[in-house]
Amino acid sequence: KGDKEQAGHFLGQLTEFLSQRGWEDKLRELQTRLGGDSTDLTVAEFLENAANPEVLAALEAAGQYQSHGMYRAALEELYWGMDAAPYYLPLHTQMAELFMLIGKSEEAVSKLVMIAEAALTRGKPTQAIRAFERALEMNSSDQNVRSRLIDLLMLNGAVDDAMHHYFQLAEGFYQLAQVD
Repeated sequence: KGDKEQAGHFLGQLTEFLSQRGWEDKLRELQTRLGGDSTDLTVAEFLENAANPEVLAALEAAGQYQSHGMYRAALEELYWGMDAAPYYLPLHTQMAELFMLIGKSEEAVSKLVMIAEAALTRGKPTQAIRAFERALEMNSSDQNVRSRLIDLLMLNGAVDDAMHHYFQLAEGFYQLAQVD
């Protein structure tokens, strides 16, 4: 929108990608490598972010460091990848998991809430629900996150799941002696 150079670059990448034989398979392969599902990675996101060699290198290096217990080195790789693709959510998701592993649960929850907000902005409520649910797994007493999740579940017709979280919300308020 308004940036002809960026639009031209994107169209060039799109044309090149779609003219390759087996582009659907390449997209599915990358999806599997990054650990996402089909609703998480669109072709546009692939072309803008994941097709970037710097991003792939950062994700792979971070995964290697994480598998060896080198969490801070993995975080550094993700920060490096964010220089190339700051809006690519799989980088942020992996970072949230690493924050949790090194004991920074507040940062992890904050990062997951940011991911959920970005997913909502992009029109991906399922991805936002998963991010809010993961944030609650990390900190089940966060009543603000639970309230946001309930609202989102209700908007998307998941009444049974919303009721489950309503009961947990009520239990949390009861434990805080806020019975009203």
